[in-house]
Amino acid sequence: MTYHQISEKDFDTWLSMALKLWKTAEVNALRDELRELFNSPNQQTFIARNELKEPIGFANLSIRHDGVVGSRNAPTGYLEGIYVAEQFRKKGVAKQLLKLAESWLKENHCLQIGSDTWLTNTASQSFHKKLGFVEKKRLVHFLKDIE
Repeated sequence: MTYHQISEKDFDTWLSMALKLWKTAEVNALRDELRELFNSPNQQTFIARNELKEPIGFANLSIRHDGVVGSRNAPTGYLEGIYVAEQFRKKGVAKQLLKLAESWLKENHCLQIGSDTWLTNTASQSFHKKLGFVEKKRLVHFLKDIE
């Protein structure tokens, strides 16, 4: 496996993988969001490739200055998204992507990394715990239309 920071030539394959992670995302909206992320100095993406140089995973990171739940420092790194193709899961790919993420965040003065997942996504919760994340808070969001 090889790992590297994203480059322009990775953009379309990154988008393709991101659509597998965020299955309900609209293609053009996600493309715009990834383009913004790609161009931001406070965000970074790492790509994993297999022995055939095919993209098999990515980790999207950001540096948040506006606070992260449970964080005691600012800025704080944030794992915005992580994806590994199913046939490459449980082989250390995500762990290596996170290691690169943490190095990049340290270089950018972050002492912690946050993340989130849905309450119903128990697989993701288990994944985070295996990588060393500690649950800090559970939150339910509400919205009401005003008539």
